[in-house]
Amino acid sequence: MPLHYLSNTDHDWFVLSDDRQIFSIKRKLELYWAKREFQELVADRVDFALARYFMRRRLQQAIYYSEELFTSGISVEPSFADNFWIKHSLLPAERRPVGLEYQGTEHKVEMGRNEVGTRYYIDYSKNQSLISTIRENLAWGPQEGDKVFLLVRKGEKVLELLNAA
Repeated sequence: MPLHYLSNTDHDWFVLSDDRQIFSIKRKLELYWAKREFQELVADRVDFALARYFMRRRLQQAIYYSEELFTSGISVEPSFADNFWIKHSLLPAERRPVGLEYQGTEHKVEMGRNEVGTRYYIDYSKNQSLISTIRENLAWGPQEGDKVFLLVRKGEKVLELLNAA
């Protein structure tokens, strides 16, 4: 994991030296370093940051067949949406542009959250070329509830839709 993901902000407790690529705690905390409890707290923070980094890196969700794939888009699990946006979660009734790559083409779509704040979705209802491509690739006739796609993070504001194996 790149060390800069452990943080390097003014209000944090860690410092990454850009010139030497050394990761350390801030000077004002060095007195505490001799205490075992403090070392355990630092170890917990590093473990947490590592776990969060790898969870976000492999962010993915199975997409199951339903008719909404041809009309409104894809329902997204709240944990997927929150981890995709990291510290800037969608507010109720908010929509943001994202890229959705499918079959080698990136489409402009929106990720949104309903007004009540209970449902997240990817809306591509205005993108008929994407809907047509999805329809063509699902011509084999999946049944309601069949796993048809895997939605994965490809970049900071880009998702990729992969055909399920």
